[in-house]
Amino acid sequence: RLCCMNKYNKQLTVAVCCLIFCCLCLFVAVLFGVNELLKEQTLDGDVVSQSCWVPKGRDYCAPQFIIAGAMKCGTTSLWAYLINHPDILPLKKVQIDPRNLRTVLAEKEVRFFNDGAYKQLSKEYGFDKAINYYLDLFHPIPPRPDCPEHPENFGKITGEATPMYISGRGVAKRVYDALPQVKIIVMLRNPIDRAYSDYWFRKNLKIKADQIGRFDVSGYTHSEIFQQCMEIEMELFEKCKYNEFRDDPTLDSYDAFLQCHKRTSKTIMNADEASDVCTKSDLAPLCIPDAIRGNCQNKGLEVGMYFGQVFEWLSIFPRDQILFIQSEEFYSNTVEVMQRVSEFLNVSPDFEWDDVVSTTFNIVNPTSAAGLKQNLFTNNTQAKNSLQIGASNSTSEYPPLDPVVRSKLNNMMSKYNNALAKILKDEKFRWK
Repeated sequence: RLCCMNKYNKQLTVAVCCLIFCCLCLFVAVLFGVNELLKEQTLDGDVVSQSCWVPKGRDYCAPQFIIAGAMKCGTTSLWAYLINHPDILPLKKVQIDPRNLRTVLAEKEVRFFNDGAYKQLSKEYGFDKAINYYLDLFHPIPPRPDCPEHPENFGKITGEATPMYISGRGVAKRVYDALPQVKIIVMLRNPIDRAYSDYWFRKNLKIKADQIGRFDVSGYTHSEIFQQCMEIEMELFEKCKYNEFRDDPTLDSYDAFLQCHKRTSKTIMNADEASDVCTKSDLAPLCIPDAIRGNCQNKGLEVGMYFGQVFEWLSIFPRDQILFIQSEEFYSNTVEVMQRVSEFLNVSPDFEWDDVVSTTFNIVNPTSAAGLKQNLFTNNTQAKNSLQIGASNSTSEYPPLDPVVRSKLNNMMSKYNNALAKILKDEKFRWK
């Protein structure tokens, strides 16, 4: 009996010692934060801290955030504001690969995960090399303070802003496969206002100082032209069964919609009024009058059909890795939103955003009539695309959308916006 008791006491002592050791380990981890004891292993790298994930085979932290969209929703201003923060580093260079096949637009839009660059660079160099070229665009951020190189960057973060990522099918999966810990920021604007802004943005890129009125059409106001473009695209949504996808969403049904939209939109955008498409086919109701067809875009409204895009990204990324910002709130309460972004990115909350948010930033063509009116925030001549970031004290200049037209189009979009608000569980995305 004594032997049994001694054996029991020894087992109890070992158990108590193990419990004490575990408690000590937990205490050390909580006390010091970044600790090898709690370093999480992932398939392709190590989570070293809340703000640092080191990809396999690399020595430095991967980019910690991506502004993924949407276009014409304030992403350029958000980016310009963020890189003023002392904890946030901009991109290091604009040349993505050694053969200069791809370059960064306006020192912020890498576009690496979009179809064109991703497929081209992966084919040219192989996936692993292509990803490493992407990671080389960012300043080296050491994962620990005792790293001998670039100690001045320890504790900082970096990222990029490519606003067309959100609307690119398959981009979310590519981003997650390469950067599973990255934080995603998505800005969403009233789809009609976004589309109207984009309508003028693409025209203003082309209009030179001596070409004012270049896109005017006799007998039409631009509000009337824009209305026809939007109404036809909404009919296209119906034809391509977006409602069926919205009511019972799957990635397969989203693919079917996107393929239908791409195929059909291309057909009607290239069809004149006298063509067989517009006179003999079932697509005739979707045809755009010749006089205004050049003013319409084949994805003018589809980019603002956020429900499908958000559905895809949330099917791949954990919800707490994505911050959704309503653009209108960003415009009206900029400092408050920037503080929220600071918290999301885990950077110092003490930065005075008031000092930097008084300026508005947009992508501009420096040689266009609109671009000549703005001060250039970037002026990098190494990139293939000449577009830059322009800075001004006002938003883009274009005639306002007729309020009656805007109201009608907003009502037509309400069912799609309602679906978005439901999936995000946030009523402000109904835009009522």
